[in-house]
Amino acid sequence: EDDYQSDAIVEIRAGTGGDEATLFASELRETYEKSAKAMRWECDVMSESRTDLGGIKETVLSISGRSGGGIMHYGSNDEDEEDLLSNIGPYGFFKYESGVHRVQRVPINDTRIHTSACSVAVLPLQQDDNNAGDLLPMS
Repeated sequence: EDDYQSDAIVEIRAGTGGDEATLFASELRETYEKSAKAMRWECDVMSESRTDLGGIKETVLSISGRSGGGIMHYGSNDEDEEDLLSNIGPYGFFKYESGVHRVQRVPINDTRIHTSACSVAVLPLQQDDNNAGDLLPMS
């Protein structure tokens, strides 16, 4: 089934790297929120666990909106690119963000390179068809 026009649930979790990983997770969240707002989609925080330094241990975002609600322009005049962006919803836009993201940087208080990672899961938000009691078929 094609879920490209579906709304999305985006889960971001800090991984290896301690405090640096939580700061990276907060930067990822900010990036996804800005991208959603640029597309004129609504982005709501469903749950979040923060650290004392302002980092994020884990957050879940709900991103919703109509396909083609707003088109980001990257400086390209390519009409095919605009057609593609106008036919996808939040899930289609963010689905390839799923996976592990890694960053290497030198913190302000150190001289060594630190490697941090975060995991991102992007799921389509299924619309309720009044079949809440029905189980999904096993494949």
